[in-house]
Amino acid sequence: MENAASVLMAGEKLRSDILNAFREVVAFYSPTHEILWINDAGKKQLNIVDDSYIGKLCYEVWFHAEGPCQTCPVVSRKFEPTERLLKLSGDNIWLVRHIPLFDDDNTLKGFIEYRADMTQISNLEKQIIDEREKYKMLAENAPFGLILTLDN
Repeated sequence: MENAASVLMAGEKLRSDILNAFREVVAFYSPTHEILWINDAGKKQLNIVDDSYIGKLCYEVWFHAEGPCQTCPVVSRKFEPTERLLKLSGDNIWLVRHIPLFDDDNTLKGFIEYRADMTQISNLEKQIIDEREKYKMLAENAPFGLILTLDN
């Protein structure tokens, strides 16, 4: 019996280590918005070091709001994976995925949330678009003929 318990504890530690290895936020919420688990990246973002968040409502902890986000799949009763880009804090742009988790009886156990900061990628995309527009305008308004060649 003691060996089985140590195997279970080792498996739980491994799962926790795997999820904590992500730089991105990984969290698990109950169907009623209670936080059940957040990885270390999420704790760092929230500036917490303990498990005091457990049982608190996600929208209160993340946004200091009085009610759930209107785009939340729990609110819209979407029980399929969702993905969206959101501006959650300051100028940061986040890719937010919610994945419902069901038990063997197909009862909703909760939602897995994955958040990745896409701000840098979004800014680079904007720079590329701006540069293309600048070169297009230069080519269209050139007072002389212009030939562009591309290698390959």
